Amino acid sequence: MSCRWPKAAGYFVGGAAVDSLIDNAIKVLFGMIVSFLIGYYAKQSKEKDALRAGLQAVLRDRMIQQYSQYYEDKHYMPIYAKDSFEACYQSYHNLGQNGVMDDIYKKIKALPTKPIEN
Repeated sequence: MSCRWPKAAGYFVGGAAVDSLIDNAIKVLFGMIVSFLIGYYAKQSKEKDALRAGLQAVLRDRMIQQYSQYYEDKHYMPIYAKDSFEACYQSYHNLGQNGVMDDIYKKIKALPTKPIEN
């Protein structure tokens, strides 16, 4: 008794046509994986940029509030408040945005830590 490979629409199981079919399937699957990874990376990058911008806005708002409270109103800033401002500024600075906040930072650093008595 001999074994025969079944024929299906001109393809032989185990033949060159099946190898070509497998090669094409692998190429398509690889292309799908690469496309997914590129799309996933782009989405993650966009989300990261949005989080960075949101965090910068919150930090900037907090520092401007402290500036208004201490520099413009009280004309001094206690040490604990300066430490808090410094932490916010360093985080803001490390996120890559400065500009106006650099000037505010210098003004805050120059404030005394206790009220000036007349």
